[in-house]
Amino acid sequence: SIWASLECTNFSNAKGGQPRDADSRTLAEHMFMYLDVLEPDYFWVENVREFMSWGPLDENGKPVSRTKGKDYVKWIEKVKSYSFRFIVTK
Repeated sequence: SIWASLECTNFSNAKGGQPRDADSRTLAEHMFMYLDVLEPDYFWVENVREFMSWGPLDENGKPVSRTKGKDYVKWIEKVKSYSFRFIVTK
């Protein structure tokens, strides 16, 4: 089993409109390296609700509203490619 607590600072509303740090957002992408190596039966991810709006950043590090959720959807599709069932809880 893997329990992932991805860095939420750059997805949370608590960021207050400040620029996001693209490097700190990479932990979600690096998670697949662990899935490949460890091949867990279960994979849990803990994060803030705003993670579902994860999308590309503009040149100033601000989220691009018209692409809101685009990177999240790609991430979820990759999680599903590992045959994990995806459940969102509140």
